[in-house]
Amino acid sequence: MSEESKQWVAVTVLVVRGASVLAMQRASTAEAGPRLWEGISGRVRPGEEPLDAARREVQEEAGLNVQIVERPIAVYAARRADEPMTVIVFLAQYEGGDLVLSSEHDAYRWCDAQTFSELGAPPELVRLVREHL
Repeated sequence: MSEESKQWVAVTVLVVRGASVLAMQRASTAEAGPRLWEGISGRVRPGEEPLDAARREVQEEAGLNVQIVERPIAVYAARRADEPMTVIVFLAQYEGGDLVLSSEHDAYRWCDAQTFSELGAPPELVRLVREHL
């Protein structure tokens, strides 16, 4: 694959607890999207299944017990810096545990769909949160 044809693949997990979704704020030092509010997200490693990546990211970034719906709820095109990226979105139900932030995030909030939108989350994620809360 040439450098020009590089295509990132990432997962985002929208964790729902009652009528709230988990919003995570990327660290101010993040290479891509510093201080952006989003769900739990990360890149899919070469050879890794997207669902396995979603499970791994939830543990690495939050340490929560969740039940992830195995079928993605959306796939959309985005950009990571100046490179194309495909984002695969999963929905998960919070089952327990205390959230422990990784160094990849500065803050988190449990919020309703309106607040998630007001935080400036990506429009595609805001739409999905509104549909699934």
